[in-house]
Amino acid sequence: MRLLLVLLVCSCPGCTKQAPAPGMTMHLGQSDDALQEISLQARETFPVFMDKLKNPEPDEQDFLVKYPFEADPGSGFGHEQLWLGNITVENGIYYGSVANKPYYVSRFKPGDRVSFDKDAVSDWMYIKKGKITGGYSIKYLIEQIPQPDREPDLRRYYEMFE
Repeated sequence: MRLLLVLLVCSCPGCTKQAPAPGMTMHLGQSDDALQEISLQARETFPVFMDKLKNPEPDEQDFLVKYPFEADPGSGFGHEQLWLGNITVENGIYYGSVANKPYYVSRFKPGDRVSFDKDAVSDWMYIKKGKITGGYSIKYLIEQIPQPDREPDLRRYYEMFE
């Protein structure tokens, strides 16, 4: 099975820089060691993310979590990674709103509120002073594209990382 990863399309109100065009995707094998390590780190540091979300500094905004959802049967993918915003916790259950367009998870559309398991989060990020904190999977995926082949918008987006 393959894994579909969608690079974040920054439609966040606080983003001041141009982000990649909608629909930028990368198809990777589910056994990519670097992405597995990024996912492990995201889960280990998730409490740090939640502390920031609950008590953001004035210049911190646009908190997002990346989560793997089971892809549609027959899509050829095991999971599709979706970004979730507007993260809340109610009665111990984590919720977020789908922040990007799903391609192979037809049961969701942008804005849908979904629950997720904090122990299966694959990445998290937020914007601080116009720079991306976290988002290591996005940075890794951009780095897989040779610099001369990166679109100008993608280069500008890469510059947003701390």
